[in-house]
Amino acid sequence: MSRRIEQSSSLETESGRLGDKPISVIIFILLIRERSGGIVAIFMHTFE
Repeated sequence: MSRRIEQSSSLETESGRLGDKPISVIIFILLIRERSGGIVAIFMHTFE
């Protein structure tokens, strides 16, 4: 049981970091995509 709790908590923290500000991040990417598609590709690679 303790192992399951530790795994779930770690997954929640990881998803929390990525999905902390999903709406603002999506809008930010869309705004940059309109200006320059090349910057978006570099931006996405840095996140990965």
